[in-house]
Amino acid sequence: MNINILNKALQAVEGDRKRDYDHPLWNFLRIALFWNAHLISSGKLKALITPEEVAWLMVGLKQARHMYTPKEDNLIDALGYIVCIEQMNALMRQLGYKEGVHYFEGKSLEIYHTFLETHYEKNSIE
Repeated sequence: MNINILNKALQAVEGDRKRDYDHPLWNFLRIALFWNAHLISSGKLKALITPEEVAWLMVGLKQARHMYTPKEDNLIDALGYIVCIEQMNALMRQLGYKEGVHYFEGKSLEIYHTFLETHYEKNSIE
């Protein structure tokens, strides 16, 4: 295994990406809200996309790109999205949700919004 790629992924997730986009839980929850709104309005959604599924879908995006143009950046980003899943789980447990990010499975958009309003503090990057 190329430890250098893993280290670059960890550095990106802990550094630039967190600074630029916020903690993965808040960023992926916002992404899920936008994606769900789009898919609901177009009549294409049967179940809400969770923040964890956002991360897995982004891994898939990186896989598809890598199949066309193999680049280290694709591998770094794919690993970074997987690291984000654990970071989301850790923060959810810290907030008192023992099921981690799986808390959002089967929930409504209203619950997503309420969760953000209740727990999010701008610039509280951990």
